[in-house]
Amino acid sequence: MRIAVDWGSSSFRAYLLDEQLNCVDKISNANGVFSLKSSFADTLQEACGEWLRENGVEEVLLAGMAGSRNGWLETGYSQCPVSAGQHRQAALDITNRLRIRITVLPGVQALSPSGFPDVMRGEEVQIFGALEISQSKEAFICLPGTHSKWVELQDGNIKSFATLMTGELFALVSEYSSIGALVTDTDFDKKSFLTGVRDQRQGSNLLNSKVGLTHSLFSVRARTVSNSLEATSVFSYLSGLLLADEIASVQNLFDLKKQVVLISDEKLSQPYQIALDSFGLQVKLIDSEEAFLQGIKLLI
Repeated sequence: MRIAVDWGSSSFRAYLLDEQLNCVDKISNANGVFSLKSSFADTLQEACGEWLRENGVEEVLLAGMAGSRNGWLETGYSQCPVSAGQHRQAALDITNRLRIRITVLPGVQALSPSGFPDVMRGEEVQIFGALEISQSKEAFICLPGTHSKWVELQDGNIKSFATLMTGELFALVSEYSSIGALVTDTDFDKKSFLTGVRDQRQGSNLLNSKVGLTHSLFSVRARTVSNSLEATSVFSYLSGLLLADEIASVQNLFDLKKQVVLISDEKLSQPYQIALDSFGLQVKLIDSEEAFLQGIKLLI
């Protein structure tokens, strides 16, 4: 038996795997790397102690922020292009009091097409898993989230990727800015969302160039106070505007193919599928947990 852990900044997800590496049990809590109440060893033992005592666990494999500078053991980064096999070879073992082999995966580092440095930790497991599920050696993958990842895969390798802070920016603007003060409804409204997507795309087309995001953002407030946008629509409209900006930015960075593999849970997949469709891009949806578990099989 083995345990695989997806240890993020704000969450802890552990999976108990049988001899065939199939998931037979799972645990999740809010004990992310940046919110620990005790040591890493104590947190792991508290969450998975019963598994460790009763199932003859041979190894615990940690992915994500456990290998970061603030994690249990800093593991550095695999350099792109990188395959699953090459990535596994860069993993490090932790000397620990639990008397079990604990292995920490590294992150992945690349220069994005912009020439800026970029990094990821944990998402690469899902990426390798999605590639295996898709039965393809080439793909263009999007992982929505606080920091959305757009990844180009070639010959089974992570070739390049770019991170966009759309999710974090949306949270900051919708909660703490002068625009956030206007929000009265946080339910997703498809019509308002698509209007935001359309307005951002049309503004770019009218100027024959990409509209500056800070200009677009202030227009949300201006539309609302001038009564051309209902306060109940601000939340979804803002989401559409920011997501359209993200996709347009990615199109400027990459030679985006007609199909995007979207690794996501149900909540985030809906707006991304709607926005990508409005850009004429087909979507192949893969569940993020399924992708992680498939990726772990390649990395253990």
